Amino acid sequence: MLDAGFSDVSVEVHTLVFTEEAMLPVPVAHARAARQAGAITGDEADNWISEQTRRAREDRLLVAIPMFLAAGSAGT
Repeated sequence: MLDAGFSDVSVEVHTLVFTEEAMLPVPVAHARAARQAGAITGDEADNWISEQTRRAREDRLLVAIPMFLAAGSAGT
């Protein structure tokens, strides 16, 4: 934002925290994307997905999603 000419730039982070089983598709999609990108093996992805699925069923899932909010004043 500074490079674009804004002044008085500030940034806040707000974190959403979910523990419901309904959020399980979020970490599963990340694991599948990591596998597809070659960052982890298929076995690693499958094992991790199984672990998260177990946690979700036992009400032990934790998904945290940070959101960054930047604000600034336009130059005059």
